[in-house]
Amino acid sequence: ITSREKENVGWDLDATSGNIHLKLEVKGLASNTISVHVTSNEYEKMCADRKNYRLCLVINAVISPQMVVFIWDNSLEQWVSEDDSSIVLSIDMKPSYIACVK
Repeated sequence: ITSREKENVGWDLDATSGNIHLKLEVKGLASNTISVHVTSNEYEKMCADRKNYRLCLVINAVISPQMVVFIWDNSLEQWVSEDDSSIVLSIDMKPSYIACVK
C-alpha cells in the first residue's frame, strides 16, 4: 500500500499484490447514508481506469466503521457494491463551489 494523497493523482492509495494494481479512493462518512463528493479529478481517473479503480466508502466511521467498496461492473455498465451488485452507485454531475473563511 502506497499513499498518493498528497500527489493529487485522483485516488488516495495504490494497492499492489503480484500483478494486481488497484487505485483506491477512500471517503469517510459519519452515517450509513452513502453520499460523497467526488472531485472532477477523481471522476476522470475513475472513468479512465475502471478496471483497477475502487471507491472505498467507510460508513458509520465514528461509531461502527464498515467499508463498502464500489467496483465497475462491465455487464451492468455501472459502479456497484463489490459485495452486493444490487447496490448501484448513482453519480450526478453538478458543479460545486467551496466557501471558506480567509
